[in-house]
Amino acid sequence: MHHAAVFTSIVHALASSDLAPPVEHWCRAPAAYSNLPLETWKNASVPAIHAAGELQSHCFRYEPPFPVQGDPEADNRTLVPCDAGWDYEPGAAERSIVSAWNLVCGRRWMLSLLTAGYMAGGVLGGAGAGILADRIGRRPVLCLLIFVLILTGFATAFAQSIQVFAALRFILSTAASSTLVTSIVLLYEVNDIDHRALFCALSVSGAGVTSDIYRALVVAFIRDREMAQIAYMVPTSALVVALYLMEESPRWLLATERVRQAERVIQWAAYVNKVEKGDFKSLLATLRFEIRKQQEELERGVPPDFDAILSDRGTPLVSLATDCVLSR
Repeated sequence: MHHAAVFTSIVHALASSDLAPPVEHWCRAPAAYSNLPLETWKNASVPAIHAAGELQSHCFRYEPPFPVQGDPEADNRTLVPCDAGWDYEPGAAERSIVSAWNLVCGRRWMLSLLTAGYMAGGVLGGAGAGILADRIGRRPVLCLLIFVLILTGFATAFAQSIQVFAALRFILSTAASSTLVTSIVLLYEVNDIDHRALFCALSVSGAGVTSDIYRALVVAFIRDREMAQIAYMVPTSALVVALYLMEESPRWLLATERVRQAERVIQWAAYVNKVEKGDFKSLLATLRFEIRKQQEELERGVPPDFDAILSDRGTPLVSLATDCVLSR
């Protein structure tokens, strides 16, 4: 689950640049000059700028496009912005949101705003995910987040305006970062202290490598921005399979006094991990003893020592749940 969540977060974060590659553009001819051939218009009306060689301006044109007849040395044309819009290289509209919504010249700042909005969604989701997961559980939160993530991810591919695109990307970022935070908490809780760092590191590093390879393949072989977004959603959909195969965190269930549910999850984990029945029964008996002990202390008015209860090195109430999950 966590590997898929990290993969999803990386791919969709970097899609901000993948879906908006720069495209060649120039001022569109106003209606008065629309009958001019394209090359004639570009050669006559688009001014040359000198920057690392001679280039044509992307944001200005001459008005009128041709020098005033009479004195070939005198050029009294006026330099004006692209008031009729822009034209783009063939195929650019399908390849980049830059040409689809004219995010060039004076509108280029919108690209930075899109990136900032995506980052803001990530911050919001990361901050709220932990609170919500502590209240209602890890698995219910992941169910909601993955549903929103897949819905907004596919909808983004068919956005017809920059406003809708920005809103969907914001929600997508919120869901992706929340899924990442919740999944790493779950990974942390089902591993003991000796294996936590290793499994978390493998999950993050593995997702980082595979996401870079996958993005490179998408950029190399898919030239349509809508199909590229759908391609990014294909591995994201693997989260549904991961969600189906996972159970609630036994640590969270014990911490919230859902003992019967915790026992059911531990039994399922023991079956999946092929734990010997004798070993499992011994661990489960010890766990039940510790639960009764804590309940008796509460009935006597002894305040629970939460640090000890939830510690891997202290009272084995919660660490026993991890032992049952990880035992081989």
